Amino acid sequence: MRTEHFGPHHPTTLLSMNNLGTLAMSQGDLKLAEKLLKECYSHREQKLGRGHRNTIGTAFMLVVIKFLQNKRTDAEKQYLNVLDAASKDLPADHPLIKAMKSVHRIESMGCRLFGKHWASLSRNIEKFLRIVGLFQRISKGQS
Repeated sequence: MRTEHFGPHHPTTLLSMNNLGTLAMSQGDLKLAEKLLKECYSHREQKLGRGHRNTIGTAFMLVVIKFLQNKRTDAEKQYLNVLDAASKDLPADHPLIKAMKSVHRIESMGCRLFGKHWASLSRNIEKFLRIVGLFQRISKGQS
């Protein structure tokens, strides 16, 4: 990674770490993804603050990982914390907040429709991963 050249708190290092974590998640390596994204979140929180859009974006990816690990209670708690932080520092119509609410609605609807089978079904739903990709583009300021 770019840690040796730029240092652990440099924006380029953190972007690379976030991207590697997301890649690991999309390939199903949730343990590695969680490790990378937790480290990225910690550095971003120190460097940028809890309410920065990049910090919030990484925190939300950790929520997605909890969901994919079938840890719904943890995911829901983390989601509410992330949404609270985002709502304090970003306007209500910010694309990042809209994306988080959209993904949460899809997850909630899936749980209601499929009950206990939703967790296993969701791992195979390509649309969910496309939404995660959309979320990342939005959090980076792209559409």
